[in-house]
Amino acid sequence: MYMWALLLLILSRFSLLLSTDYYYLLGCAAFLGLAKGFRTVYWSLVIPNYVPIERLAAALGLYSTLNGTFIWIGGPFLGFIRDVTGSYKKCIFVINTVTSITLTMWIAEFIYLRYKKRKEDVIEGVK
Repeated sequence: MYMWALLLLILSRFSLLLSTDYYYLLGCAAFLGLAKGFRTVYWSLVIPNYVPIERLAAALGLYSTLNGTFIWIGGPFLGFIRDVTGSYKKCIFVINTVTSITLTMWIAEFIYLRYKKRKEDVIEGVK
């Protein structure tokens, strides 16, 4: 579900690039808010899925620290892109690119883990 939320975010941000009408822009903004809501709800399920319960507090603290650092660095970087290009379209493109890279890496991890599990199942079936 989190991957779907990221995909919805990419699509809704991309649709903002195509908007010229006020009501279309309003619909894009509503869709973007819905996608961000899904992302926020499902993100709280991602970390506990990867981290043992005894390390959950440390993982959430690390996530908060890194999230704040990336926002602190990324915000001025996007502002610089906006100032240099004079358009928000390049900023949206950069944000969508980073989100796409995240989605691609996560899908690659799922494919790798599925392949690894199948290989282990075949090895156990031979024994």
